Amino acid sequence: MPRSARQIAIDPALWKGADPAARLAGHFSDIVPWSEFVGFVHQRKEADPTAAVAGFRRLYDRYGDPVLVALVTWRGKASQWRFPLIGWFTDPEDGERYLVFEARLGRIGLDTGYAIRDGLYFELSGIS
Repeated sequence: MPRSARQIAIDPALWKGADPAARLAGHFSDIVPWSEFVGFVHQRKEADPTAAVAGFRRLYDRYGDPVLVALVTWRGKASQWRFPLIGWFTDPEDGERYLVFEARLGRIGLDTGYAIRDGLYFELSGIS
């Protein structure tokens, strides 16, 4: 992990729900399914064919295989396609690792978090 990335503590008592988005909602109030983020990336790619999305796959290649789960928080960055890794946490039930990225999409006005399941890796591979 990059030196600036830090481990985030997860309270097992709050880690409840039928799916990852529900479990994340106990800690992060602005979670939606990864499929909505994938749909957003597809829309951006159609609107701007020069937009780069390969960085997601490079991060998965560098920090682990595509079964990783990620949380993106859309705050604090000016670039539309820059998603620096700022931290990680581990699912207290199954040990699956989550990566936490920080980003900002100012022109679109998003300020929300997205839980991204492993399907992101496969979805993006078809559009870059």
